[in-house]
Order: sequence, then structure tokens, then C-alpha cells
Amino acid sequence: MWFTYPNFLRMVEVSWNAPVYGNPDFIFSFKLNRLKEAMMLWNQQVFGNVNARLKEAQLKFAVASRNSDEDPFNSAKLNEMKDDLVVVQDVHMKQHIMLKQKSRNKWLLEGSSNTSYFHSTINIRRSANTISELVAEDGSTISEPDQLRDHVVSYYEAKFNGDDFPIYEHLFDYEHNSMSEYYNL
Repeated sequence: MWFTYPNFLRMVEVSWNAPVYGNPDFIFSFKLNRLKEAMMLWNQQVFGNVNARLKEAQLKFAVASRNSDEDPFNSAKLNEMKDDLVVVQDVHMKQHIMLKQKSRNKWLLEGSSNTSYFHSTINIRRSANTISELVAEDGSTISEPDQLRDHVVSYYEAKFNGDDFPIYEHLFDYEHNSMSEYYNL
């Protein structure tokens, strides 16, 4: 999420390249700690609480939308509403990126362990990948497991075990130019 900001890498570079003197082991750990503090401060100043910012942006958009609805011919109010909508979408995208990163982090920490989180994600994935019902050609709904199995098998048998088409021998009687010995080397 931070990489979407152009000044993030500049902040990292400034923090990392600030001079430090001493033992190389000390320098490396000191630079890491200094970078961590700089990133935490930068995060608070630039991002803040994304959820609170989203609620604030949505409230501001709702007010601008109401004002625009009261006077639909005022282009200034309409433009303000459009600008607020862009802000809502931007903050919503940042929240989405943040939540996606957190879910990956949680999976890395707890996903491969034999925890309730692991089992719940497996159950969610299994239920999402389960075919619970199908609609047949006649429009009826099939939901019984045995009927589902038979319907799927018959569908693919009909699809792949269809009639054999005749092979016409004249299709193989095609004359083509051969490569000469010179180009064949």
C-alpha cells in the first residue's frame, strides 16, 4: 500500500542514507531501527487510520450528494460531489489493499499451522468449490448428490463420446514445397 505513494521510496532513501558512524554491525541495526521509526511516523502522517478516513470520506460524500440533489443545476455542488466520490473510491482502494495484505500476513503466520483459522479457511474454500445444484436442459433444478453426479457424467460423456466424423483421405494428399539440402543444414 505504501508503494502507491511516490514519496515513500524517497523517505526510505533519506532515512537509510543519513550518516551513522561506528561498527558495521551497529550501523546496520541502527539504520533498521531508524527506518522503522521513520516508517511508523510516515504511516501516521500520510495514512492515519484508513477505516476512520473512509467513514469520514463517505460522510462528506453523502453531504455533498444531498447538497447537489437540493440544487441539481448548480455545477459547483455537482463537481464537489464528484471530487468527494473520487476521494471515497481512493480511500476504499487503500483499505482494500490493506485488508488484502493483512489477510496474506495472517495466512503466512497461521495458515500452515493446524489451527482453527486454517480449518475455517479450508471449509470456506471447500464450500465455495462445491457444486450444490445444477439446472438441467429442461429447466429443472438438480440438487441431489447422486443425480448431480449422474448428470455431470452423462453431460461429459455426450460431449466427448459423440459421433465419429469420417476422415477424408484427400486432406492428406497435400503437396508442399520441401526444403532444399542447403537450407536443411
